[in-house]
Amino acid sequence: IKLTWNNIEVTTMDKKRTLLTDLSGCLNGKLTAIMGPTGAGKTTLMNTLAHRANGVRLANGVMEIDGHGYN
Repeated sequence: IKLTWNNIEVTTMDKKRTLLTDLSGCLNGKLTAIMGPTGAGKTTLMNTLAHRANGVRLANGVMEIDGHGYN
């Protein structure tokens, strides 16, 4: 399974604050670690990719699994 995301931008529901901007990446079904300091957006990214983001919205970007969009 190949998961890709391009130009992801995540904002709060009221659009007053941008949480993630211009993120792109690819996972190829292997163990992957996302590392960074507290508040860097790791959990927000993972919740966005899993469509479990509460209180935020995907403002821009494309997410695909094996070449098929799932926005």
